[in-house]
Amino acid sequence: MGWRGGWRLGWVLVVALTLACSEEGLQLGWRPSGAGGARVGGAGGATAGGAGGATVAPPPGDAAADRLVRDAGRVDAPGRDRPPGDDGGAVDAVAGEGGAGAADGGAPDGGPKRTRVLSLVLDGAPWYASQATQGIAADAQGKVYVADYANIFEVDGATVSTYLTAAEAAAAAEPGASTPGIGDLDIGPDGRLYFVTSWFSTTKGARLGVMRSSQPHVAVPWIDISTTTMDAGEIAVIDDGLIALVSRSGFWTFSGAGGTLIYAPSLVGTQGCADEDLAAGRSGTFLYQPGCNGSPLLRGQADGSGVGVLYPSSLLGPSDIAAENFLCVARDPSGGFYLAVDDPTDDAPRLYHVADDAQGTSGLTWIETAPSFAQASQQKSSVFGFDFCSLATAPDGTVYFQTYAQLWKVSP
Repeated sequence: MGWRGGWRLGWVLVVALTLACSEEGLQLGWRPSGAGGARVGGAGGATAGGAGGATVAPPPGDAAADRLVRDAGRVDAPGRDRPPGDDGGAVDAVAGEGGAGAADGGAPDGGPKRTRVLSLVLDGAPWYASQATQGIAADAQGKVYVADYANIFEVDGATVSTYLTAAEAAAAAEPGASTPGIGDLDIGPDGRLYFVTSWFSTTKGARLGVMRSSQPHVAVPWIDISTTTMDAGEIAVIDDGLIALVSRSGFWTFSGAGGTLIYAPSLVGTQGCADEDLAAGRSGTFLYQPGCNGSPLLRGQADGSGVGVLYPSSLLGPSDIAAENFLCVARDPSGGFYLAVDDPTDDAPRLYHVADDAQGTSGLTWIETAPSFAQASQQKSSVFGFDFCSLATAPDGTVYFQTYAQLWKVSP
């Protein structure tokens, strides 16, 4: 089991971004006193400025930001001979039209589950990789986008090119901007990329915003979140023009009109751990993993109707899923989510599909691959390869698994 208790890189309003990689993960920067807007203290205490300077009222003090849905209960972890979600042949999800079903882990007629092919797409990728999840997305053309602090890279087949640089993004936000940085990344239903950008303004100081892009080397400013929150740990696109964002000040939703604090940081908030990840579906259902050792997997609704523990980590006690740590998560465009966990039986990732309404092992499907992730990890090119990852799912059902300088894919 990899130790993941350290701080991960957060995109904070700072004059300069300092990167430091160690076994403890990437150290979070912090915002110096007086730079940018005021810290948001929690629900009921902030307004959020949008692209046109409009303000959106925060939820009232008795809104769902103060509501926590308790876990319905836990059972002992399943036997280790077969993982949870595998019933020896029954189908947990039926393939949809075109063959890309919610999990595609079994035949539509209720026959035995189909093993999916796990293959290496490329090795020696140029992006800066670390002990942390990274921004990643996949489009309908089969292209994959991976972000590091300085660039967004495009992977087309086995060819990697620079799609956009942080300097290009910052210049689009403000000519003359300096110390640019790129944070988390996601893709909308219309194929546009959404990504976090930080820069230093010659007139306003440190800034933080979300930008969009639909073609290489072109970034379009969308919203400036500098006066709303001082950091942006993870983002997830819910729908065109609507995103979820997790920061130290809580769980937010943003549109072009501004932002609304949905859950206070005591319920959902960045803790700065290496495996932090967020994914959201168009229904507004989201999965969030704080990413610390033993942290649970949370499920919630972006409309504020509730959030709570879906699966606790088996590292600290009984759980419906054998997962010492939750490694990375991705939205499935066909419904539900894909989830990679650190399985204690072989200390290697195991891939699951999680239905939107999963409860316990119901709606939890093990995605069996050939080779297995444990077998594939023998080809890792980095010491901590397969210990840290990022996931993205293309519209055709292909699941992309990035770990350090390698990119793998699971066939649809």
